[in-house]
Amino acid sequence: MMKCRYLDVDDKPNMPILVELPDGRFGEADSIPGAMALLVGFDYIDVDDERTAWHMRVHYLRGQAMMLVMDGRKVIVRDNVNVIFDNTVVPPDDEDEDDIPEGWFRDEPPVVLWASDDRVFLQSLHEADIITLYEREDGYAFRMHPAWEEIAKSNGEKQKCSVCRHYDPAKKQCSPYRLEDRDPDLGSRCAAFAPIVKEYLGVNPGKKKKVRYVNLREEKLSEQWWVLDRAGLERKRLGA
Repeated sequence: MMKCRYLDVDDKPNMPILVELPDGRFGEADSIPGAMALLVGFDYIDVDDERTAWHMRVHYLRGQAMMLVMDGRKVIVRDNVNVIFDNTVVPPDDEDEDDIPEGWFRDEPPVVLWASDDRVFLQSLHEADIITLYEREDGYAFRMHPAWEEIAKSNGEKQKCSVCRHYDPAKKQCSPYRLEDRDPDLGSRCAAFAPIVKEYLGVNPGKKKKVRYVNLREEKLSEQWWVLDRAGLERKRLGA
């Protein structure tokens, strides 16, 4: 099962993913779905169908979108099929121009928040400066690594459970999504995938090993474009 927890002031993180939350608190998780639960609620850990998970992601993003709208920002909430919220087409319906948020007519791209899956949900919030993602220096769930580059050569087809660090080959289990009797050749479209790399220390590296956390704003990330080509969908939306 996925692991995650909120950190007290004196707590030291040891799990692979560290998240600075919108309220300034920090939480840590062993996986991308675990980091999701820090935001949308620990009930996310027990969700066993994608429809319910999608609604939880959308509910959270709508709330964040409204906070941005109150600051006069243009925001889109979408997945890879649907545009769920979009205030970019026309300015707010106010008769008095003084009520239109300051900066509404600035020529700047909208913030796009993605509900498609756990990975792009977190990355879009990170890119919007709503959260800040950190990854332990030995982890490559988000950060680029030669293992990601090798998978990309096959258009993602080499991404499989058998080469994911969350997969237990003896028990055929996927821990983040609690999947049993999982075929090791599946997983090419899994949003929680993290490649097995020799540098990885485990979920709890131990007190003797001092580790560093890397701010992902300074790193090249795996866009996992074979799961969702965000740029391509945005070009289509804009008619480019």
